[in-house]
Amino acid sequence: MTSLDRQLQDADTKLHEAFYYYGTKNELIQMSLIKRAGMFSWEVDENADLSGLTKIDSRSFASLDIPSESIEFFSEHPSSAYRIVKKEAGKSTLYIDDGQRFWELSRVLIMRIE
Repeated sequence: MTSLDRQLQDADTKLHEAFYYYGTKNELIQMSLIKRAGMFSWEVDENADLSGLTKIDSRSFASLDIPSESIEFFSEHPSSAYRIVKKEAGKSTLYIDDGQRFWELSRVLIMRIE
């Protein structure tokens, strides 16, 4: 029974696995996380290597301190599921208010910061 329990735990962990990364636009391009979607727009590269991103459990990931006041999401997440609170000079915190809705469109959070 222990082996089956372990397999179920591993499957549950994998089901709730998500990734995040923030960096400047140049850093995101160099890591091949974003690609051009049009002349003036960018999108997440679906074939990106996620090994350089921070892996998290989406069930317990509720906030993230970000060293920037200027934040742009490249990945898709419903704006009603999160809020960004600007802190002291040059810092912000991302609060995920509805984790299930936040992660339903994408299990990868990619943000551009200045």
